[in-house]
Amino acid sequence: MVDKEVVKELFRNVPVFLVLGGVFLFMVGAAGGFPPISIEVVESEWRLASAILGLILVVFGFFFWHKEKKVVHESVIKGDTYKLVEHELYLNRSDVHWKSFNEQVSYRYWACGTSLVGVIERDLIQEYLTAGITDIKVVLPNTDNSYSSCDQLEQFNEFTNDLVADQVELARGSFDKLSRCIQSGGKEPEDYLRKYGGIMYSNITIFDDDAFISFYDCTGLGDSNLTLHFNRSTSEQGYRLVEKEFSRIWDAESDFGMKV
Repeated sequence: MVDKEVVKELFRNVPVFLVLGGVFLFMVGAAGGFPPISIEVVESEWRLASAILGLILVVFGFFFWHKEKKVVHESVIKGDTYKLVEHELYLNRSDVHWKSFNEQVSYRYWACGTSLVGVIERDLIQEYLTAGITDIKVVLPNTDNSYSSCDQLEQFNEFTNDLVADQVELARGSFDKLSRCIQSGGKEPEDYLRKYGGIMYSNITIFDDDAFISFYDCTGLGDSNLTLHFNRSTSEQGYRLVEKEFSRIWDAESDFGMKV
């Protein structure tokens, strides 16, 4: 008798399910049946169709397996014992299915980055404010040229070429748009939106119990950078580290990063 838990695990792991299903159909087609469970296929047309369908499923299974996020297990000391914790590693931010996380927000949305264009394009702040979510925090660089953050954006401009015309103006425009968006919802921008004058080393987004951190390269464009994902239930330590880094940026004094 087939173990129900094994079947459930296969359905949760789509690539493995497709590969195994494809191999089974190919074997049925090639051998004309599967004697252990009394399956017999006599007609050559059906045998050929079964084999072809099996190959297609195997190909799709390997394709999805290759595209799936990479899960990393690390050992951490919990008291006097070692415990395996799990986090996810993406080779670039575009591999993350952001839409599903955007739609799941129920109590917290924190984001910091050099421009946060996607937040504006998707009207996320307006959507969350309308839904009654109060734990919203957004941080953008201070674009005043007396701050290190402005120097960082100007340095990024030297490497981005045609990708972004001017990151300083992009960041300034993002702040103004988000400020107006918050005001239009009858809220005070300073309760949800702040400027950071120091060097911003990473893009951080926290959706409820899921925390993402992407590390900037010399271009300041995070879409092609390594991204770590920590879920509070499987890696609370990682989640807390990202949360702590964001809080450090959010709580920075207004003169932090000001050039002497």
